[in-house]
Amino acid sequence: MEQDDLQIVHALRGGDSTAFTALVEKYKKAVYGVILPKVQDFHQAQDLTSETFVTAYLSIESLDAPEKVGAWLCGIARNLTNKWLYREKRDDLSFEGLLENTSESAHKAELLQVSAAEKTPDQTAEHVELRQLLWRCLISLPDISSEVLILSYIREMKSAEIATFLGISRTAVTTRLSDARKRLKQEMIRMVENTIESQPLAEDFTEQVVTEAIKRGEQYLADGNWKSAREQFQRAADVQVDYAPAYRGLGMVAREMIEEQLSPPDGMVDSTLIEEACTELARAYRLGARDADTVRALAHLYHQFQRCEEYVDLLWNFAMTTGDFGAGFDAGCRSIAEMQEPCVADHKRAVDAHKTLLKRFDGKATLTDQLESYFHVFDAYRKTGRAANWLEQTEHLVDQIGDELTLMHCALYTRERGKTLREWGCHQEAAHTFEAFIDWLQKTEIVDPEKQALLIGAQGDYLHLAPTYYQLGEHQKVKTLLAEAEANLESYLIERDTALASITDETETTRKRLEQTYRNAGGYPTGGSVADIRRWLNRKYFIAIHIATTCLALGCAEVGEGDAAIRLLHRAAQHWEQRRDYIQEEVRVWSSGGRIMAWLAAMSLKFRNDREASLEYLKRAHEDRRRAARGSIKRFFEEDEAFEAVRHDPEFLAVVNAPVVSQ
Repeated sequence: MEQDDLQIVHALRGGDSTAFTALVEKYKKAVYGVILPKVQDFHQAQDLTSETFVTAYLSIESLDAPEKVGAWLCGIARNLTNKWLYREKRDDLSFEGLLENTSESAHKAELLQVSAAEKTPDQTAEHVELRQLLWRCLISLPDISSEVLILSYIREMKSAEIATFLGISRTAVTTRLSDARKRLKQEMIRMVENTIESQPLAEDFTEQVVTEAIKRGEQYLADGNWKSAREQFQRAADVQVDYAPAYRGLGMVAREMIEEQLSPPDGMVDSTLIEEACTELARAYRLGARDADTVRALAHLYHQFQRCEEYVDLLWNFAMTTGDFGAGFDAGCRSIAEMQEPCVADHKRAVDAHKTLLKRFDGKATLTDQLESYFHVFDAYRKTGRAANWLEQTEHLVDQIGDELTLMHCALYTRERGKTLREWGCHQEAAHTFEAFIDWLQKTEIVDPEKQALLIGAQGDYLHLAPTYYQLGEHQKVKTLLAEAEANLESYLIERDTALASITDETETTRKRLEQTYRNAGGYPTGGSVADIRRWLNRKYFIAIHIATTCLALGCAEVGEGDAAIRLLHRAAQHWEQRRDYIQEEVRVWSSGGRIMAWLAAMSLKFRNDREASLEYLKRAHEDRRRAARGSIKRFFEEDEAFEAVRHDPEFLAVVNAPVVSQ
């Protein structure tokens, strides 16, 4: 029994994909009949019919009157057809118009042969199939009817000439011509119906539906229209089960909604939304969506909401299976880095995984890649008693890399080496290591926006030179070093302003000058425009100055210079608020506002014993919802000895335990 329109639409909106088949079967003739006379091309009519149903399926929620679905479909068909006619600059001709525009003088049999094999140059391709249909219809008519039509429309004879030629009256000619036209229309309609029956919708119709749904979903996602994006991706999933891009889209929508919920100061994330995002992206990954963006999005969710084991397993699986070396090696490094964190704390596993990673990418990983992988796993080597092995391997790699060693890699190697020496009690040797790096940094001619940041960081907390002097009792060196670092910070701001002010136009000359200056700097946008380079430079300076300021502040704190530390952290917070618009993407990845406020909360207690200020800073730290969601603020409160006196204070506990994710 045929379903009525209300039943079909209701079932379709409920996700019943079989209802769509019923809709197609019920209305495909009507839709095809609306389109064919206009486009005059069977194949194009078939394509537009498919497009009509694809559009209808993906827009079914917009149908206000389900009982009028037929009229709605025909309206879609007309709109699509008119757009096609406009694009192709074709005339909208009726069947009669086609007859009236068909003029070839020859006998009936001869005309049939001409239509099949002797097309004149000015005959256009869009009329060929309908002409063939016309001749098939003419053959099927009684001879007398077909003769009258041919003489009138093909031979262009007048009624009197036909009457004389056939030996009948002019009235008989008029009557037979009218009858023949009616018969021809009926025959053409019958043949069109047979054509529709014999030519079902394209075999790739399902693919058309999901492709169009994904395309629309991606556009809605880019526009921030989460509801419409989710509907489109869900439609694609309903039509084709186990279609990875559909679930990837659903996961991405949920992820963006989570980010939106985390944005307000008092934002609360819906836990079901977190589960939805993780479930859909994980399903997409299992079904074959192994691209770096999908993996990165899912890993970010796992990391953000403390699903540490899932984070480790996902990245490790990707590293061990992907054919994309760069993305795979990076994923492996991040996986082993997380194995060292408190939520996993399996240091032996991290060391073993590191060896496996190097073996997996043997022959592909450069010396620099290998060195960088060691930086990710330093704590694991140290805590398993293999720090000496780490130093031996990294020193060997540094010697092999030689002059190709980047600023950042040199800084990381120096930091970890110096840290190990300090732990071994070799403070003087550690100081010499740090001093040698600073000396090298000051002498090198490399131009990089991060260079000053590394210098200031080396003088402050990043390389622990000031704390090392402090441990050696060389307090005057500490004061001199910190004074130099603050002076360098002031000159750093001038360097940034001068560099940006020098970009006065976007000419090719300016682009080449900038490339010549910064081409060896980390992350330089090779091949980019002047505008691209300016954005990169602005962002690079912002991040580097921010890090330099906080490193100097932490260095001051470690040597007991509390007032200087607090002053510098206030400066870092102000810098962050003033410039954060330039780096919105980085804000989402590593929002430092909460970290700065947490440090200020700790230092207000440690150096000033100011409980009220500390509590206020902690509240502001918790406003960084992304950091709060990761639990890092709570862990900081529980682990930093500065909070010992308020560890059980109800007001402090109320702040650090305030939920970010709904239960």
